[in-house]
Order: sequence, then C-alpha cells, then structure tokens
Amino acid sequence: DRERIGLSERFLRNVRLIEAPYRGDVLWPLRAVARALGLKTDKSITEQVKALVGVRANRSPVDRLLIFYQSLLGYPDTEKLWIKPALAAAEQATRTVRFDALVSSFPYAASHLVAEELKRRWHTPWLADFRDPWTQGHNYPYGPIRKWLDGRLELKTIATADAITAAS
Repeated sequence: DRERIGLSERFLRNVRLIEAPYRGDVLWPLRAVARALGLKTDKSITEQVKALVGVRANRSPVDRLLIFYQSLLGYPDTEKLWIKPALAAAEQATRTVRFDALVSSFPYAASHLVAEELKRRWHTPWLADFRDPWTQGHNYPYGPIRKWLDGRLELKTIATADAITAAS
C-alpha cells in the first residue's frame, strides 16, 4: 500500500520497507460497541455519541471518557498491539536483508519503541523522527500522571537514538 502513504519511486528505489501485519488498535472494543449501536465506525465515534446525547462542547464528559479509556488502555499509545508483529516482521527480514540504518516516525510511540528494540538487537544506527511532539505538544490530551509516565518513556527511548529530527 505504498502509494497510499505517498512514497516516491525515487525514495522506494533507495530504501527497504518492512511491512508488518496490522490487526487494529486498542480502540477496537469501542468500535464494536459503536457498530452494535448503529454508529458509523469510519467517522468520529466521539462526535457521533456527543450528537446523540446533545453535547456540543469540546472537553465534554464524552471526550473525557474516551481520553480516560485511551490513557489507561492505550499506554504507551493506541497502536501498541502492532509492536510484536512489527518486531517479528523485522526479524524475518534480517534473514535476507542487511540494514544500514533504522528510521522511525512519530506520532505513534510504538514506532519508536520498535526501532529502539531493533537498534538494541542489531546495533544499527537509528534516526527517530518527530513529526509531532510526544509529550511537549500543545495538544497533548492526557492528564499529569500519564504525562509523567510518557515523559519518562520518551526520555528513555530517545536516549538511545543516534539522531533525532523534529518538525516542531
């Protein structure tokens, strides 16, 4: 699905992409309930629930409930279920390919956690890219305890990167 993510042919000639199976994020139970209630899962479930109960405000109880759910079950992020398949796909790829470097990109901590583990296993240089800040962004949604946990994990993870790039 390389066309979908917009990678140029020139780029693809010079890199080896490893694709890992994706079974979904930690929000799948909420989506299952939403489907059972007749909500559309291709649209914001939060906004649909807010419309059903007549709430228009940002940071409503509906918003807070979803953020609470994500802060508990989505640590270190909602894509954490992808970490094991990604590590397995990378290990399988090393049987046929030697990698000169690793590149991971945020907004999902899982991508950096995978790259950090692969760097540890393979002793390969790692570039950690931040398209968005992890804990320091103005849109950081979680409370102070989660931010403290995320901050510790962020510092521990990026401490092993050989280089860091940031757009912010």
